[in-house]
Amino acid sequence: MHDLNLIHTDLKPENILLVDNTYQTFTYNRTIPSSSTATNRSSRHRKVLLNPEIRLIDFGSATFDDEYHSSVVSTRHYRAPEIILNLGWSFPCDIWSIGCILVEFYTGDALFQTHDNLEHLAMMEAVVGQKIDKHLVTEVNKKKSNAASQYFNRQKRLDYPNADTLRNSRRYVKAMKRLDVRLPATRLWNLILTMA
Repeated sequence: MHDLNLIHTDLKPENILLVDNTYQTFTYNRTIPSSSTATNRSSRHRKVLLNPEIRLIDFGSATFDDEYHSSVVSTRHYRAPEIILNLGWSFPCDIWSIGCILVEFYTGDALFQTHDNLEHLAMMEAVVGQKIDKHLVTEVNKKKSNAASQYFNRQKRLDYPNADTLRNSRRYVKAMKRLDVRLPATRLWNLILTMA
């Protein structure tokens, strides 16, 4: 799709369909990873697809890279940081969405379950394990009209938590697991290789 200069802009599990959903069930006991330190699950069965071929659907908001780009695209849970920060977007926004989808397929939970931009950015910092790059904050602050500038303090750090942050939000963001803890590199590569 990207080779055709086309950005999907709305990649999410609902827009990825199986060609054939036939599977084989295996019995085993183990703990299933979760997106949060507050949740753990276990399973006695594992379903393995016999044919992992997929099809993408819903090209209604797909955009060629050289066409007009609306300011907000992607479903909230799969939205890339550059979209939230009003910095414009291109092909990497699809790659970000794919990363969120892979984690969700592995854990069974949407990675970023929020409807608030500031909380979403705080969750991204927690998952990545580092602060939002100061270069991006500088880009946000260059445009006085960019509403995203309100998300940062004078030290170019995310203004989270702040006086208006709800206790549940603080607790939820604090419980987020870093990506390398949630999905160790060896498991990530195995997951990617089995999907390739």
